[in-house]
Amino acid sequence: MTDPTTAGLREIAGPQLYRRNAFRITGLDTDADRRAVRHRQQKVVLALEAGVDIDLDVPVELDEMRAAFERILGDPRRRLVDEMFWLWKTANASCGCPKTLHLAHDKAVRAHSAALDREVAGLTLQDQDEVEKLWAEASSMWSRVLRHDSFWHHVSHRIAVLDDKQLDESVIGVLREELPMTLVKPMIRLVAGSPTERTWLAGSVRGWPVPSGAVDDLWEEAAEPLYAELRAELTEAAEQLTAGEPVQAGTAGMAIVPRLDRLETLVPAARHRRTVSVRNDISLLLNNCATVYMEQVGPVADEQARLWLRTAGELSADPQGKAMIEHNLTTLDDMMTVFRTIRERVDELVGMGRNDLAWRMLRDARRRLGAAPGVDEIDKMLADLGDRRAKARLAAPTRPTRVTFQRPSRMSAVTRIAAALLFWGLVGLSVFLIFFNGSGDSDAGGTVVSTTPPTPSGADTGGTPVNVPDPVDPVPVRVYSERIADNSAVGTCIATKDAWAGDKTKVASVPCRQSHWGEILGYVSLGPAPSPYPGTDQTEALAHYQCASARTQQGLTQSDYIVDFAYPGPQDWNAGGKAYENYATCVIHRKDNLVMPFRQVTDTSRTDRNFAVTMDMYAGAIYADPPIGVCPQDKQSYDKDRHAVAIVDCTRPHWGQILGYPVLYQADKDPWPGDTAVYAAASDACLKIQRDHGLNVDSWHSNVTWPGQDAWTNAASDKRIYAVCTVSLTDESPLFAPVN
Repeated sequence: MTDPTTAGLREIAGPQLYRRNAFRITGLDTDADRRAVRHRQQKVVLALEAGVDIDLDVPVELDEMRAAFERILGDPRRRLVDEMFWLWKTANASCGCPKTLHLAHDKAVRAHSAALDREVAGLTLQDQDEVEKLWAEASSMWSRVLRHDSFWHHVSHRIAVLDDKQLDESVIGVLREELPMTLVKPMIRLVAGSPTERTWLAGSVRGWPVPSGAVDDLWEEAAEPLYAELRAELTEAAEQLTAGEPVQAGTAGMAIVPRLDRLETLVPAARHRRTVSVRNDISLLLNNCATVYMEQVGPVADEQARLWLRTAGELSADPQGKAMIEHNLTTLDDMMTVFRTIRERVDELVGMGRNDLAWRMLRDARRRLGAAPGVDEIDKMLADLGDRRAKARLAAPTRPTRVTFQRPSRMSAVTRIAAALLFWGLVGLSVFLIFFNGSGDSDAGGTVVSTTPPTPSGADTGGTPVNVPDPVDPVPVRVYSERIADNSAVGTCIATKDAWAGDKTKVASVPCRQSHWGEILGYVSLGPAPSPYPGTDQTEALAHYQCASARTQQGLTQSDYIVDFAYPGPQDWNAGGKAYENYATCVIHRKDNLVMPFRQVTDTSRTDRNFAVTMDMYAGAIYADPPIGVCPQDKQSYDKDRHAVAIVDCTRPHWGQILGYPVLYQADKDPWPGDTAVYAAASDACLKIQRDHGLNVDSWHSNVTWPGQDAWTNAASDKRIYAVCTVSLTDESPLFAPVN
């Protein structure tokens, strides 16, 4: 549940940030005590009820005035939020703040509120320069204020003065994190909601005292409706293409292109992978529309297909995609050259009176083409030639001029044209699939069991995604040392799959601006150091879960990216007397193992865990399932599909917790005893685990996932047949902490 301070900040974070401030509405000073507030409330509310005019800073309705007083007199955490965004005036003796702090704070508030008021009222061209100055002053002053410790000392002082048990020093931490984002959200909403491009205002957001990663997240949140709109239209266009309607699909794709400028203003491709993904997907759609249309109608597609391919090339950020588009443009040029040559040769033969040879050439080309693209064009030439032959027969008969043809020493024009046509018909066009964001197979990343960690050494090879034509030779780095700090940095780019599969003391790395197979996703903890070894199954399962969490944390989808990991065996685990830090090394790579043209792990500072990881709760091997101790988020996903359950850390609200994986049978020794016997054995085993944890059956319920007959047929190499034991409260109410 969101605390009132955070809720209050998020509630006011819009263009009306200052206009609806409780102290501005009521006319009270921000340090007014409760007695002064009640006195003012009685006076102002009575006057408004009586219809008497009151000198207020902004026009206010009675209900709005009452709500403002309630915010000030109610929860002190909500009041403190409003205090942050109105005038502090001169510091009194008890405050202890330097005079310059209150002065700077109030200058920031005045400039910011004036800029927002002008924006809400509607800007004219004459206003633009003045409003830009207000924005610049607001940014400068707020940055100055938030940098000084005295600002937070003032907040601490106000907490002491308000003297309420609901209000303590923890609020300062919330304000430090949320207040800067509250300052820029109004700007982002103004840009996102504007019918015109507000490039200057969008660019100025990064001048405010807000972490870069947080700004990126806010922009993506604001752009979400546009992302969704473009994705929906892309999906519809792809369906049209699948239905064999490339013209309709291409027209729909081209209609999306102008709105990419809008997307670029909000979430530029240089900083946002989702924008790159949308641009690439539109590029692929247009490429495929062009290739399908060319296959359908041949040279008739020239003008339209050329436009689509050129647009696709401009949008694509994928080197492989660009190369394929260039290939298809070259193929289009070749096709047009072939048909232009045929037409020129036909005209030459007709001009020499050899309609019969022209006819034979076209018929031969028609036969070789079969149903390939361009056959309609040949048919038109044949029809046109037939019309010419008919007209020639109507003319008065004359003795034809004899023409002698010499056979050239190299391939004749007819043969060369026919060969080109045959090549065109057989080879066709290069078409590649459009990959849209959506559901995909479950994570199939393999595991790597480590050897004893080597002595420390490493080098960071991280980089930024820029186009550099000349490749750099790989540099060997360590990715599995005793101490995480001695490894190469998170985000290091691994040259090839073989480089990762080999010696972890000298993995070949390249700059991330260069095409690469994988990236170091993170170094994740598997337990305290020292601590008892949890067993091979639990160690691998923990590594899998933690690495999958790191992938989700980076915003990378399970349908497109696989996690691989190196984790310790029992000989390396630090159970005491060793230096190893009990961690796993996580690597991300594309599901299709194709190279990545630029860095995917873009924000190595992300630490929040406010997300779920979709995992298979019965993969057929215990080490491939979620680790013991993690928690299914809700009963809905658990009941819907045990192979795709939302898993969260148990410190977050959740429905149940995985307690164990009891082994019931050995597939190579124990025949399948029937469903009834298997279920009984699984239930007994799970009930025992529940009791071992001290969880009584009146309050707690064992949810048993038990194997069917196919588990014996498809058993893993260790041949273990097992159950999954998940405990939840009998009344299905949520849990907020792990069970013992």
